[in-house]
Amino acid sequence: VRFYVHDYGWDQVDRLRDEALGVEFDERHGNIRSLINGSRLYISTYNATTYLESMTWNVPTIIFWCPEYWELNEEAKSYFNLLKSVGIFHETPESAAHMIIDIWDDVDGWWLSEKVQKARKRFINQYARMPEKPLTKLRNSFKDTVNR
Repeated sequence: VRFYVHDYGWDQVDRLRDEALGVEFDERHGNIRSLINGSRLYISTYNATTYLESMTWNVPTIIFWCPEYWELNEEAKSYFNLLKSVGIFHETPESAAHMIIDIWDDVDGWWLSEKVQKARKRFINQYARMPEKPLTKLRNSFKDTVNR
């Protein structure tokens, strides 16, 4: 478990250490890519870059947050509804927990299914596309802009 960078005086690690038997806490010392890639299932609890990265790296991912606090624009809603339809996105921790229980014995079977991969690819193509040779593409875009 890696908590949000600001604890706001909640002492989350200390409060949960005794309750979360067997859970390891990363206090922002590990490389996030290594941590995510080493996970059986990555769980994102707020709208941040990390779930975009995990899905781009094709790491099984569950996302949940309350839409009252993390609003989506109208265009994004259809993409998140797509993720919801395959069990990636959830609007409550209870829904996410039920999904995790359902897939826990075969996370890869769920994640690598055609419908989940199709939804994942459509979503990352819209929000986290990483082209081949991105620096070359960026350089060429600048050249095209300058030459207009």
